[in-house]
Amino acid sequence: MSAQTLGGWVIDVADRQGFFAAQGIALDKQVDDPGSNKAAGDLVGRARDVGVLPTDRFMREAKEGQALVMVGGLVNKVTLSLIAARDVPDLASLKGQPIGYRDPEDVSAAVLKRFLKARGFADKDVQLVAFPDPGVVGAAVANGTVGASFLAPAQSAKLRTTGFQWIGEAGDVVKDFQSEGIVARPDWARQNEDTLVRLLRSVVLAERWITTPANREAAVAILADTLHLAPKEAAQVYDQYVEKSPAISREGDIDQVGVRSVAELLGEIGVLKAPLPDPVRLTDTTYVQRAKGGVPGAAPAPVTSPGVGGPSPSPSPASR
Repeated sequence: MSAQTLGGWVIDVADRQGFFAAQGIALDKQVDDPGSNKAAGDLVGRARDVGVLPTDRFMREAKEGQALVMVGGLVNKVTLSLIAARDVPDLASLKGQPIGYRDPEDVSAAVLKRFLKARGFADKDVQLVAFPDPGVVGAAVANGTVGASFLAPAQSAKLRTTGFQWIGEAGDVVKDFQSEGIVARPDWARQNEDTLVRLLRSVVLAERWITTPANREAAVAILADTLHLAPKEAAQVYDQYVEKSPAISREGDIDQVGVRSVAELLGEIGVLKAPLPDPVRLTDTTYVQRAKGGVPGAAPAPVTSPGVGGPSPSPSPASR
C-alpha cells in the first residue's frame, strides 16, 4: 500500500518499526512507480483496499467521496524543489530558458506556473517542456536540455549532492497543500472499520517516530531504502522536509485547506471544472480520530465526514 515517495516512507517506517505488527496488521504491499496512476485505478477497480495516493490523482477518481475517500494524512506540504542546470546560476537567469515539468495535467504544472508568476516571470519569459516520465524530467536538468525543473525529493537530492543548484522551493509560494494521503473506498472502509482504525493508529505512531529527533539516524536509513537514495541524499531529504520545512503529517491529520488548494490548482490548469470538489466530501477524519484515541498523548483533531451519508470509510492493507 505504498510508493517510492515520502508517504511511502511513513508506511515503511510503520512496517519496519513494528507498529503494524503491534496492531495486528499484515500488509500485502505493492509498490508502484510514483509517476503511475495504477494505484488509484486499482482502488476504484477493487484490486486493492487501501492506497497511498497523491491528492491530485485521488481527487480525479474520488467522485465527491463516493468512489474513494481520504482517511488519513501522510504529507501535508508541497515537496517540489526547483533545481537548475549547471549553466544557470540563479532564478533570474531562467528568463528565456526552457523549464521542465512532468505533465500538463499534473498538479505540479499548476504549482510551477504559480511559482513563476509569483517570482515575476511572464508566460513569454520561459518555455515549459513536459516530460511524462518522472525520471526524464530530472535527467533533462542533468544533461542541460532544460534550464531547470521542479523535482520530487529523491530526484532533487540526487542532483544537489552532485553539485546542481537549488534555486527555489514550491512551498515558499504554495503554502497550503495536501500532497499525499491514505485513501480507501467508502464501502470497504465501513465494512472494515476496526482494521482501518488499527492501520491508522500505526501510521500515527510512525509519524511521531519520524519526527522525534532521537530517531533521525534510523529514520534516514529507512528513507534511503524507500526512495533508493544514498545515505547522504536521504539525510538531505530528511533535513529539508522533516526539520527545515516540516511536511510529514502530524498525528495522521488531513489538511482540509491543503485539499482545497490542490483542487484550486487543478482548476487553474483546467483539469477540474467548476464547481470544484468540496474537501469535506472528499475526506473523512472520523477513523483517524478514533485511531488517535488509542494513542497516549495524541492531540485532538476536528472530525469531518465525506458527506455522502453514514459514517466514513475504513481501510484494509493492500496498496501503495
